[in-house]
Amino acid sequence: MKLQMNRAACKRARIRKARRLNEFDYIRLDDLDVIATLGVGGFGRVELVQYMYDKTQTFALKCLKKQHIVDTQQQEHVYSEKNIMIACRSPFISRYNTL
Repeated sequence: MKLQMNRAACKRARIRKARRLNEFDYIRLDDLDVIATLGVGGFGRVELVQYMYDKTQTFALKCLKKQHIVDTQQQEHVYSEKNIMIACRSPFISRYNTL
């Protein structure tokens, strides 16, 4: 019985993970309209964007200057930031999604 419950819990966890991974799969970069610039930093900028087919969906889109990151050898810092954002589950930290 305990093994069955454990398997069921694992299956539910896999389903939740799949839903999280596929939550915004239908959105492409071309589907977003830039509303405003939220911030500018050393590696690029963060834009407020809106899904053109559903104006109630807004996102913060981070645009990085890849060549500048490579030139300054900051790839590890960018990967670290990505991994931290993936791991964080806080209402005060944006969730990480890829387009």
